Amino acid sequence: MASMTITEKGYGLTGADGSYSPAVANDLAAGPAKSSLFIPKLTALVYERYRATVGPLALVSMDNCSHNGEKLANAVKTVAREWKERGFVDSGFLTYLDEQVSFPWSMIDKITPRPDEAVKRMLEADGFEDSALIVTERHTYTAPFVNAEAPQYLVIEDDFPNGRPALEEAGVSFTDRDTVNKVERMKVTTCLNPLHTALAIYGCLLSHTLISEEMRDGELKRLVERIGYDEGMPVVVDPKILDPKAFIEEVLTVRFPNPFMPDTPQRIATDTSQKLAIRFGETIKAYLGDPTLDVANLKMIPLVYAGYLRYLMGLDDDLVPFALSPDPRLAELQQFVKDITIGDDGPFPQLEAILQDDTIWGVDLVAIGMAPLVRSYFTSLIADGIATIIYHRTGWDTGATMLIISVPLFLIGMKVFGKTYGATSLAGTLLLSAWVSLFGQLTGYQGILPYVDRMDTLLSAIFGGVLLGSGIGIVMRTGANTGGTDILTQIVSRYTPLPLGTALFLVDGFVIILGALNFGLERALFAVITLYLSGQMVNYMVMNLGTKYAKTAYIVSDHHEAIGRRIISELRHGGTLISGVGIFTQRERPILLAVVHNQQINLLTQIVHEEDPKAFMFVHETYQVLGEGFVPMGRIVSSKKQRNQQHGPNRTQTDRD
Repeated sequence: MASMTITEKGYGLTGADGSYSPAVANDLAAGPAKSSLFIPKLTALVYERYRATVGPLALVSMDNCSHNGEKLANAVKTVAREWKERGFVDSGFLTYLDEQVSFPWSMIDKITPRPDEAVKRMLEADGFEDSALIVTERHTYTAPFVNAEAPQYLVIEDDFPNGRPALEEAGVSFTDRDTVNKVERMKVTTCLNPLHTALAIYGCLLSHTLISEEMRDGELKRLVERIGYDEGMPVVVDPKILDPKAFIEEVLTVRFPNPFMPDTPQRIATDTSQKLAIRFGETIKAYLGDPTLDVANLKMIPLVYAGYLRYLMGLDDDLVPFALSPDPRLAELQQFVKDITIGDDGPFPQLEAILQDDTIWGVDLVAIGMAPLVRSYFTSLIADGIATIIYHRTGWDTGATMLIISVPLFLIGMKVFGKTYGATSLAGTLLLSAWVSLFGQLTGYQGILPYVDRMDTLLSAIFGGVLLGSGIGIVMRTGANTGGTDILTQIVSRYTPLPLGTALFLVDGFVIILGALNFGLERALFAVITLYLSGQMVNYMVMNLGTKYAKTAYIVSDHHEAIGRRIISELRHGGTLISGVGIFTQRERPILLAVVHNQQINLLTQIVHEEDPKAFMFVHETYQVLGEGFVPMGRIVSSKKQRNQQHGPNRTQTDRD
């Protein structure tokens, strides 16, 4: 037997157009004696074995790719046929390859990154002397040591026509071809390789240098968990000799987070254009072929595809150019994104052809209806809000840009509301701009948050709306604002009967409509949730904060005097007698009106029942109670005067009370 690892692209003899690559064409024309590439050289060696009549042989590919034995067989036999046509070999060699040479399929899984400097230093500290790292002229890496992980799996088709060593004693699993295929599909299309590629793409974009480092990023960790558990597992094939759930659990909790595995996203991103079709396209095909599954439910795989388009732009998340990993189609594919810049909002017609290329994705994304989602994700990955777009185009700080945008609105607001308004609004505007700038410097955040998980986005929309509205409401309650559309909101509220929260919803609603064109309808709908909640919170903070809620009770009873005495003595509140006439009896009966705190209504009900079980009582909510026993009226008069000056007499319901 002869085994080999030459990487997946080593088996490719032709280019995208189906013609032989120049180097392969040269070897086919040169014949066995003058071959330079691996596959022709291997074929030449097998030809020498055939001529020596040594006997059968098993050629075992150990490469991490689908149907590796079949790929090896096709490559070797293609070279042999071409040489037969050119007269370099006889027809008996082709018969020998068909009848006496086997090409067992295998599945190998042991992450072995290139030799790492940190491992080298650890070995030297332990006294290991010969540890020099060697970089070849082809920019590959080798060393006298190998840094690899403890988990390892090797499953091989038991097809060895000339016998084999007892490798099962060393942990190798021998089985039939179908089982090898199932194990390989489990790993390459679901449980490991797709997760690796997803981390590679986004790791490069986010400037990570280690896979283990990426697994400490909550968003990236959740991304690969959803790809594996949620989208891959429904179509994973169970090979029986390995448990898919246990396998992926080990990958995500032990192997990827291992800090002693210095594997880089840049290494794994090599030849990504050759990997996507297998690592993700097979899952898509499985969904399309299963009537119980809907390909529209795939959300993370399209996000990886969109990430790859963003990766082809060669700019990281901070807009710093980075070196893309080697890829045979890199120059070709970069042409599709060369005219796209950060902040563009599409629709990117230039992406149509690449989205239809099933040699990249495994399927025609346009034909299956996945292209719109990929476009939407891509748009989100390159687009941001107005201030952020200016930041990307000019390099200006986002907080400073917000301040500049607010200046003309601030001057208009001061003209409408006066100098006092100008002073308080200036303070709010400056403080918000300063905090945005500081937050950006501390976190590196200059745009919208990544859209990965609907539930996370929904929770962010809900709690963000509550916090945003609370903050704006507190500021607006003083008559000030935080700049920008807040000023327009207050102007609208002054000249219309709309409460501030409603005016805020209308003004920012226009911004959301523009945002829908930039970020997609789904994100805009989440923004509507945030805006609605923030508007409600603004109304609450302006109208209700600092007021006292109470209950107003109307009591019709012949024992109103006894009830009134107990209200005074036990509840420490007074009441008012109102004259009333029963419409049935036409008899005059007094009505006792009493206002009590919310927590006292149950005690009041008990008092009425004890004094007169036949009494009639109805209760309603009271928005605000001013005066003795509640909120002193003088406390809010001054603040109301200030708001009336700034927002007009129809400002809020509070002002109308």
